[in-house]
Amino acid sequence: MLESRLRAIIRGTKRGTAYPNETLNNAVKVFAVDMLEYLSIELLEDMSDSTLLSTYLAWEMIAVKVLDPDERLKRVRQCLKVKISPFSTQLEEASTPSNIVSLFSKPLS
Repeated sequence: MLESRLRAIIRGTKRGTAYPNETLNNAVKVFAVDMLEYLSIELLEDMSDSTLLSTYLAWEMIAVKVLDPDERLKRVRQCLKVKISPFSTQLEEASTPSNIVSLFSKPLS
């Protein structure tokens, strides 16, 4: 699922139309294997299309420069940034004191 989705995302870009099918297929497979070293498949599948594409393009820049697989994985790990969605529920009660000042609320009296 991840590989076919990523291929479709890449093919939808101007850059993606320049890839021969075999080259793109191989690159997407290696990308998936590399990413699964550090991230779960669920996290990758939950990424938005733009986040997945930018992650792939960053990985591709590393892969082109670093041909050794172990060194590539090391560089990917160093550059990997994961954005975690904020919790949908508030973690603290509103009455809990905080050192954060809100510029948009009225001071409590």
